[in-house]
Amino acid sequence: MPIKKSERRQSMDDLRHAEYYNLQPIFDDLYAKSKNGEIFNDLMNTILSEENIMLAYRNIKNRNDQTVRNPVHLG
Repeated sequence: MPIKKSERRQSMDDLRHAEYYNLQPIFDDLYAKSKNGEIFNDLMNTILSEENIMLAYRNIKNRNDQTVRNPVHLG
């Protein structure tokens, strides 16, 4: 199934935001280690880092802004 234009745009925005907060190398490293079957025991420092919190806030804020502009009507 092809990726929708809005989904592709969102994933590009997520990547750009992660790069802005200098988290992309950390995410890439975690992904590579997980592909090799490594088990993680101490992720709380990464999860609770100021950069990760700011990234999460920005992504949630942007998604809420898009929802307001493009509301989904059910029913």
